[in-house]
Amino acid sequence: MQGRAKTFSLNVEWRAILAEHNKIYFMSVNIKKLGNLNHTESFLQVNTVQGFKYIDKAGEIINRYSDNPSFVPLHIDVNGLMIKKPMVKVEDLKVDSYSVWMKFIEIDSLDMMANIFTKETREILNILSIEKINRIGWRNNFVYELRGSSDLKKYMDKITFIEGTSPIGYALEVGKGGGGDLKGNLFFQPVIKNNDEKTPGILFDIDVFEVGNFNMEDVCKHLEKYRRYLTSGDGFLNVINRFF
Repeated sequence: MQGRAKTFSLNVEWRAILAEHNKIYFMSVNIKKLGNLNHTESFLQVNTVQGFKYIDKAGEIINRYSDNPSFVPLHIDVNGLMIKKPMVKVEDLKVDSYSVWMKFIEIDSLDMMANIFTKETREILNILSIEKINRIGWRNNFVYELRGSSDLKKYMDKITFIEGTSPIGYALEVGKGGGGDLKGNLFFQPVIKNNDEKTPGILFDIDVFEVGNFNMEDVCKHLEKYRRYLTSGDGFLNVINRFF
């Protein structure tokens, strides 16, 4: 199992740690529901087709969120725009000629994020006169908290880091879905909480996506399919439990 260079930024509450002697130690886990995990970050994205009206319509997108008191336009040019806190619950919004992307860290539920993303993406694609989408993706970072550092001594040494690569990961073949094949990538590594106790944990970085030909009306039903996979005992949770 190969590793990859780190590409995610953890919520500031957690930080990645290097395991001693270039090893990771894991315990046998049995996670029965998604609520047993600490949901730290979530990212939703659609990749669009023929989105070059962005160059003419960027200001109209900015204006849509300018009434929000927390709104901060971080970046805007012909290559794309980035808005900090465009609306309640949304941490970042990025739009360019090829995609619409949102980041969440104030997470109430998967349904909450899917509903916000679907509604706002529909409005943005209407502004840009975009009808076709060729990728739908939903990436989530979950942390499984451990009881304390003493647990580390009990773990089976199952995986060795390839020097210079982190975290460890593998591709998931989830199965076929309407309009595309549902696939995923799962990466994991040890982390430590930025609290006085320095609570250790395991980060699970799961990215579920489909590539195909979609329209905006497809987004809601596909996100619902991803939600079912993430919460099902036969889906994402089963992968974690069987692996460890």
